[in-house]
Amino acid sequence: MTENVTIAEAKKSLKYHIKFLESLKEHIIRGQEPMLSRSMFATWCLHRYINDQLVHDIEKAMKENG
Repeated sequence: MTENVTIAEAKKSLKYHIKFLESLKEHIIRGQEPMLSRSMFATWCLHRYINDQLVHDIEKAMKENG
């Protein structure tokens, strides 16, 4: 059975994002500059976006795309 293209793309996207988040976590755990500062800043930006804007973007996309 062939997997739906949309599902396959969603899995691929999640896998990539999880890998990215894990790399941020590892850089923070190691605590070595310059990656520590960069990872902390990226984490802060993601935190702000997820908490402040993501829900609104999802709701908007659902209304626009059904």
